[in-house]
Order: sequence, then structure tokens, then C-alpha cells
Amino acid sequence: MRIPPITITLTVQGGTGGDGCASFRRVSHIPFGGPDGGAGGEGGDVVVTARQEVEKLPKLGPGLIIAGLGRNGGSQGRTGKKGTTIELKVPVGTKIITGSEEGGHKKELHLKTANQSAIVAQGGRGGRGNLLFKSSTNQEPLLSEAGEEGELVQMKLERKEYVDIAIIGAPNSGKSSLLAALSSGNPRIAPYPFTTRTLEKGTIDTNLTQILIAEYPSYASPTEKGEPKDILCSTNTPAICIAVIDCGKRDIPEQLRLIDAQIQDSGWGANKNTLFLRVLNRGDNKEQANAYVQEDDPGEVTSTKSFFWTQGDFSEADIIRQELIKIAGELPTERQEATDDNQSHSANRPRGIPFRITREGNQIHIIDKGFERIAKLADMNDGRIAAQLWKELTKAGITKAIKKTGIKSGDMIVLGGKQLTWE
Repeated sequence: MRIPPITITLTVQGGTGGDGCASFRRVSHIPFGGPDGGAGGEGGDVVVTARQEVEKLPKLGPGLIIAGLGRNGGSQGRTGKKGTTIELKVPVGTKIITGSEEGGHKKELHLKTANQSAIVAQGGRGGRGNLLFKSSTNQEPLLSEAGEEGELVQMKLERKEYVDIAIIGAPNSGKSSLLAALSSGNPRIAPYPFTTRTLEKGTIDTNLTQILIAEYPSYASPTEKGEPKDILCSTNTPAICIAVIDCGKRDIPEQLRLIDAQIQDSGWGANKNTLFLRVLNRGDNKEQANAYVQEDDPGEVTSTKSFFWTQGDFSEADIIRQELIKIAGELPTERQEATDDNQSHSANRPRGIPFRITREGNQIHIIDKGFERIAKLADMNDGRIAAQLWKELTKAGITKAIKKTGIKSGDMIVLGGKQLTWE
């Protein structure tokens, strides 16, 4: 069985918010109806949700995925409808990675449970209608606001099955038998090597929690490049790694080399939260076997404790199981770092960023997302609208900042692609 691609890269964008409406009440018996333009609806979000029934990452092309646009606001104070949200369904255990380490904004979220979801790209806010521009000094607001663009995010989806305890070892070392003895797993057990071809899973159930334990396929050589390596890299970093060593054989150094290669390829050895344990299988002379393993250990497989176990010995298996339950409860794990099921994993667009003023010759550029959205819908040829816009700029302290640039009569103000003449 070939392992499907475990990572895909996508570019997604939240929907643009709807435009605000500029309108006034038109009622025959009310001569001064006042403004009643409603706000635009929010743009749709892009959401990633883990589903138990989904086994593979979605097959999506390189194009941009955009959520639905928010509807424009209407008269009588009606708010536009929110844009359609796009939901990407992924397998449980998928990791979402956004941003980059270079920019210092890299974020990761691991969807470990069914129905856990994350907003990866928020939709833009809807623009304000002229009803929201009404004030004690402006009873006839003519301004409204365009909808905000949604977040643009490049992300990587990485399929990572969640495992608390990993069992690794050389071929035919007793990994499958140990999994069956410790957990609810029912792996195929045979007296020949390479019986395990996929990730064999089971659970250790306690009164408080359920511990996930899995056996990984063995390497055929320290330079393994096939499916066993792919499967090894398709899971998270476990809290505990059990290295099974068959002490009834004389090739212990070779077994250790294979185990060392697995740990190096997985990267678990560099994780300070992973505890490495040994299970010494079929040791006739336990003391001698333990000393032999310690002497020939190449150094990568470190552990605080070794356990002895023989297939069919239920008392020894129970001792190991109880110790694993105790250790798992004390170690920091990825599961303890799980965030709220509906946590937003968006780029967290900044709100209220201060405006900026730049000058190019006789042109003064106002850089402010909010006022750019107002200017987008404003008819600058209408003197009343232009006057109201100047009032709003003055209240925000922007005209004061413009004067500090040494602006002269006749210079042009550029805002959101629109131009106004400074007089």
C-alpha cells in the first residue's frame, strides 16, 4: 500500500465584505426621514474541519480558494447577508501551518479530534451604511463605506495521525505481540519478519482518558527509504517511544542500528518531551541482557527505564501497562496543548492601524484602510460628499498631519484611488 501525499499547499482568502448603503427614508407623511442605509454583510470565512470519515487530504489545484462575498447593505437599516463560508474537510490529525519562520509569524495548529475546526482566513468586515455616520453635527450623512477585503493566507496542510505511545523495533522483534498484550489493538502476528506493513493502532483505556498506542513497520536497513519511513513521518511526535529489542537473538547491535535510524528519521530524538523506554523481549538472563544492551547502545536510544517481557506473560505486560499509564499522565504532550475546538487560526488582521502620510512631488497620499474604503464609494464631484469626507479626516487628525508636510494650495490629496484638491 502506498502512502498518499501527506502535505498539500493552498492559498485561501476570506470573502470581501459587502458595501454599506447610503439612503434616506422616503415616507410621504414624514418630510425629514433621515438616513437609513444599512451596513454590508461580512465576507465568508475559510474553515478547516477535521472529520472522522475523511481519510485523505483534499485533492485541490494550485488556484486561489475564495470564500463568498458579503451582500451589500440596504435601505431601512437592513444589514447585508454574510458571505458563504468554505469548509475544507480533512482527516483527524491534520496539522495546519500558516506563515513562515523567516517572517516570524509561523503558526501551527493540530486538529486532533473529530469536528475540531479552525478559521484559517477570516472574511472582511462589511462596510458601514450612512446610518452609522449620523451624529449630532451631521444629521444628513452622505458617506458610506466599502466592504473590507478578506484575509489572504498561504497555508500547508500536513496529515499527522495522533499517537501517544509509539512502538518501534527491528523486524520480528515482538512489536505486534507487545501491542496486543498492552492494548485493544489486534495486529497480525506471525513468526516471520515484516508482518506489519501499516500503522497498527490500539488504545489503553483508563478511567480518566484513552491512550493511543501504535506499532510502526520495521526498517529493512538503516538507510530505509520506502513505506516504513513514510509512515514514520506521517504521525505526530509521541510522548513515549518504546524500543523493543529481541534479546533471544545475537544481533542486538544491528537491532539498535535500525532503531537508531528510525528515531533519527522521525526527529523524535530532538524532542525533549519524548521519553524513550526499552522492552527487552525473550531475555533468558535478564541481567546479562540488560548489560549487553547498555554496552552496545549507540547513544541515540536514551531511556530512563527498561522492562523485561516475554510473549504470553500477562503479569509482565500488566506491569508495563501500569507504568505507561503513570508516565503518560505526568508527561507534557501535544494533546495538553490542544486549543479550543473553534479557535481562529487566522492571520489575526490588525484593527485600528494608525494612518500614514507619504508625499510624492505635489501629491500627498493618505494610507488608511478605513478611509480608503469610504473614498471608494464617495462621489468626489459632489461638493457635499467631499465636505463630509474632509470633516471625517479632520476628526481623525489626518488634515493636521497633512499640513505638517508643507502642502500648498493646488496640491493633490490621493486617497483610495480618488483625488481631492487642497485649497
